[in-house]
Amino acid sequence: MNVLSCSNQKTFLTPLFFSGLAVGSLSKRDVAWCAKSENSEGQSLEDKYSDSFKDVNIHEKVNFKKFHSPNERHVRNIRPHLAKAGKGVIVSTGTERSFFELALQLIGEKGDQCTGLVIRDIDPQAIAYTHMVTMMLRIAKDVKDFDSLSGPVRKTALTKDQIDEKAEEIRKRLIDAQDIPEKAKTFYLKYLNDFASIYFRTNNRWRLCGGDEISQKYWESRKTGGIPKALYASSFQGVQYHKDEKLFKELQKFAKSGNIISTVGSINDLQFLNQDRLSVVDMSNIPDYIPMALRCDEPCSPVVIWNVPKSPFLYTQYRSYIHDSNQDTLSSEEKKEFDQLTKELKQANVMTGYLVRLGLKEMLQREDRPFGYYPEHLNAFRKYKQQWMVYHPKQGWVSLGPSYVRTAVNKSMKFPPGSALKTKSVKELQEIAKLPEMVRFVPYLVSLWPYLEKEKYLAFSEVLGWKEAFQKECELQSANLEFQVKLGPKT
Repeated sequence: MNVLSCSNQKTFLTPLFFSGLAVGSLSKRDVAWCAKSENSEGQSLEDKYSDSFKDVNIHEKVNFKKFHSPNERHVRNIRPHLAKAGKGVIVSTGTERSFFELALQLIGEKGDQCTGLVIRDIDPQAIAYTHMVTMMLRIAKDVKDFDSLSGPVRKTALTKDQIDEKAEEIRKRLIDAQDIPEKAKTFYLKYLNDFASIYFRTNNRWRLCGGDEISQKYWESRKTGGIPKALYASSFQGVQYHKDEKLFKELQKFAKSGNIISTVGSINDLQFLNQDRLSVVDMSNIPDYIPMALRCDEPCSPVVIWNVPKSPFLYTQYRSYIHDSNQDTLSSEEKKEFDQLTKELKQANVMTGYLVRLGLKEMLQREDRPFGYYPEHLNAFRKYKQQWMVYHPKQGWVSLGPSYVRTAVNKSMKFPPGSALKTKSVKELQEIAKLPEMVRFVPYLVSLWPYLEKEKYLAFSEVLGWKEAFQKECELQSANLEFQVKLGPKT
């Protein structure tokens, strides 16, 4: 992808070029973008986009777990993926991760190609957090002052009185600030208490994972479950912008110029950014939950980054690819089928994103893209439904197969057989057992004894053919002590 600036490319914007007769350093997609964005050059992201200061309701209810403290560690390993990016804005989700990413890009080899940061999240509280960070970057005198404003290091929330005291100090600084546009200042003052209540209640222990002497001493006295303590102590090394003067100055420059904005909404929906080229879209682990269906104004070829989950988050890995909205996409009818299958899998207690990532690898032709509207993922869902799912008139879709579960030990991701049935009651399983199509699952159901509680396992005993299959299993497991204790002769 060409990363040349549009500012000196007016000579290319001619009929001759568009006729394909001219040879220049810009592609037709680049020229289309240059023509569209020419009028907006010199404007900040705040000036261009009305969403920059949209109302933020921190009390809005959301039906998902919130993560405000960064839990994806060794984020510095994202640098090779950032190096693939061309000129444009970074779009990122989450709280601190967004600032880490901008800082890493600005000090990297492509630093001069980055034109801004757009933080996009469906959680209003996450956006309140990032507004607070941007605000403090704007008013801080230097890196030490920022560390003081945003501190102290906290493992638990500050008290209400402490938060009020912090907010009052920041309020005075905001009012006195001469270099913050009135619109931004009015917005910050309006929501200061809400933003502070979210920010100063959030654990910021990542500041003790910088790989320095303070971090090492802190982790020496902590239990880490057998994981090398040095690994914890360095897990946020290279992104400590609250005390690294170079990182701080780079971030502050963008904050003060109005080129860090935070907006509430889906990271899939980026068409509103119609005056800027997207260089990076960092989706974090969002594709574990919803399909990637990036909608952005053409030309749109950002580097898309996402997490490869490993247990624990200490070992977070990152992947990326160059997005092409015209490559391997589904038809409108196939997208409808994809959405319907996603709903059915969710109803059946199957976590679709993890299913694609970890549970159906053998069904996929490729693993170099996140969960999204791709033919191989649609085919995987079709195959899973055909192989494992049945429909009950009252309970809806039910999966008899593997699904995502967290084990008690170190919260690792597993896909044991029958795991999608674990949330069902014995009575519900007995009702499912009455379905005629359950006959084809008998050998599999009999093999589930290591994974289901005894009462739930025996709920399938009325399925036609169970008795004979169970007898064979008893003979097969005659020397298995675990089987005999759980399902011996008394059963």
